[in-house]
Amino acid sequence: MTPCFARIRPHRKRRCFIARLANALVIAIPLTLSASAYSTHLPPERWRVLIMQGGDPYLPSAVAQDRGIRDVFSRATDASTEFITEPLHTLESSSPVPDAVVTQYLNNKFASRKPDIIIALRQPALEFLERNADTLWPDVPIVFCGIPDDYFGTRTLSARVSGVRIAFDVAGTLDLARRFQPNADRIALIAGTSSYDQAWRGRVESVVSNRFKDLPMIWISDAPIEDMLERVAQLPPQTIILYSSVFRDARGRTFIPRDLISLFSERAHSPIYSFFDTYLGAGIIGGSISSWAEQGTLAGQMALRILRQPSARSPVIMPAPPSTVSVDVREMERWKIDASLVPAETRFLHRPDSLLERYRVEICVVILVLIAQASVIGALMLERLRVRRAERMAAR
Repeated sequence: MTPCFARIRPHRKRRCFIARLANALVIAIPLTLSASAYSTHLPPERWRVLIMQGGDPYLPSAVAQDRGIRDVFSRATDASTEFITEPLHTLESSSPVPDAVVTQYLNNKFASRKPDIIIALRQPALEFLERNADTLWPDVPIVFCGIPDDYFGTRTLSARVSGVRIAFDVAGTLDLARRFQPNADRIALIAGTSSYDQAWRGRVESVVSNRFKDLPMIWISDAPIEDMLERVAQLPPQTIILYSSVFRDARGRTFIPRDLISLFSERAHSPIYSFFDTYLGAGIIGGSISSWAEQGTLAGQMALRILRQPSARSPVIMPAPPSTVSVDVREMERWKIDASLVPAETRFLHRPDSLLERYRVEICVVILVLIAQASVIGALMLERLRVRRAERMAAR
């Protein structure tokens, strides 16, 4: 018997070894393939996004754009993101820093690792990057936002530039003003002296000359802010007042445009209209509004697509998203504007809460108390009926 067992045991050992090897391969091969597939789609450890601000990064419009970009990346679960913001103080500054100084600073700062993508907010940032394309990471893609349609014209952008245009709906804003002020006999535009401020003159003038020829134009610009406020105070109630921006006045003083709206509104004898969502709530009645936050969101989505698919990179210039007619209900009440004059699909802001919205908690508490009282009263009435029934039966 022993020789037989001696002969059989090695075969059993070999069969056990082969079975174990097969099982190991069955487990290992899928794991290897899945790991390989995962590695082909593995994102970088951390994307580095440079946000180049074409002005003060603390302006309400800049903050809204920045928030829109960051919100998009915060929802991306396939990689983490390092944001670096660099401002170019050119919108409001009368003495911008020379390009050579800025490029040297940026090259030194990013010497160890260049950005994976650059997001240029507004025209000065994109112009700076285009002027210095040869010395500032020529292979890094650029996404812009917050740059108006009229900037492009016949201008040719480099192949690495994509972005989202913004439209300023002057005609739509003036249409709203004509609804609210059918007896208006003139248009006044408030603007500062910076190049950004002055660009509004051409935009408004071209629209007025085409569609509102019956309304003469008044320019409230090229003056100290005190004189501009006084001129607004002297305008008659039949004036349509447009406010674009005042980054700088004639004395070279710089401002945050949103902060000046309330000063003009206090002195005006008619509503003030504008084109930006960040001005709503500051003293304008409304307008056909462009959203800075939406610009940031669209630019963030475009940048994320480029980072996820670098091999399929090709420049894309998105048309401007449509503006939305928006009004501040508080300003409508102040100027006694009838709500029936507002066009359909208008967005209302700062509408007073209804009684239900304002006292929701109190109303809910009262309802619960009434329900509890009704339950107690109902239980007492049932108990009284049972007692009476029992008394009648006992009397029999």
